[in-house]
Amino acid sequence: MPYRQTRPLPPSIPPDVQSDWGFELEESVILTMTGETGFVVARKESLFDQDQYEVLYVNASGSLTRQWWPEGALEQINLHS
Repeated sequence: MPYRQTRPLPPSIPPDVQSDWGFELEESVILTMTGETGFVVARKESLFDQDQYEVLYVNASGSLTRQWWPEGALEQINLHS
């Protein structure tokens, strides 16, 4: 049986609208504590703590890892240097 969507997709966000998030979904990041790189696959906000980002990356032992990190533990990868 083919997949049938039951709810309409949300409208896309115009490219000129900036979010308040420090990192966008699918953005490449560096884990500042380890120097490992990955990309953001999810994010959540909190009233009492830093925003959190779930990052998919390959850890030092070679295992694919998904882990939540606070915003302060991540840096943007500058692709234009």
